[in-house]
Amino acid sequence: MKRQDEYEPLGDGITDFPDQDVAIVRDEQGHATITPRALQRLTPEARQAMRLVAQCAERIHVEQQLLDELILSARKDYKVSWNAVGWCIGTSGQNARQRWGDVGGDGED
Repeated sequence: MKRQDEYEPLGDGITDFPDQDVAIVRDEQGHATITPRALQRLTPEARQAMRLVAQCAERIHVEQQLLDELILSARKDYKVSWNAVGWCIGTSGQNARQRWGDVGGDGED
């Protein structure tokens, strides 16, 4: 595996993709990020707001993965009913079954 300082820097000519809706943006340290033009057009304050949105979405994604694992484990290891799962997450057993499928448990409920 290469260390970060072993990678070749992006060429200066590769900063824009006219046929795409993205461009490469470099920060003060020279790190490059592929960014949608829609974000580039925002004010600095709006970009900061969108950073917060992205951070929140990432936390939700991580928590959703944990929830998925916990529900499937409860079904498989403890034979928890879909009604119990639904109650704990604020929906019906039928909705929970549709979302996570009939994994584990005895298929009842």
